[in-house]
Amino acid sequence: MTVKVMLLKSGEDVISDAQEIRDKETNNIVAYYLRNPYCMDMTTTPIQDENEIAPEEAENQPQVKISVAYTHWAPLSKQRDFYIPADWAVTIYDPHDNIMNDYCAKHPPVEESEGSADEPATAVPTEIVGELNETETAAVE
Repeated sequence: MTVKVMLLKSGEDVISDAQEIRDKETNNIVAYYLRNPYCMDMTTTPIQDENEIAPEEAENQPQVKISVAYTHWAPLSKQRDFYIPADWAVTIYDPHDNIMNDYCAKHPPVEESEGSADEPATAVPTEIVGELNETETAAVE
């Protein structure tokens, strides 16, 4: 599993198990295959209680709590696997460790079928109980 976050032209930050799809002749990336994609929305909340921050850390740490809300990307779709054109990805990056751990806990690795990276596995993973919650959150430390 290769978990990446893509900033799309639409402005969405999408986390998913992602694979490159390459043209067999030119070897250029033409699309991305996304398995179980979620939009992420970061929110910050001021910390009101000074006891939540250790005194020695208070000077070096921002006085806010950061949380991330997850919503299904393309929530009305029956499928959870998608192909997007390569030119729709503005940038691709590795998620923060806490975000990666949270995503992997909800979506354990799927055994890859035989084939090349140009032919992603078509098996759809078993749905996770509670996955259809409207939003889920994880804390970023």
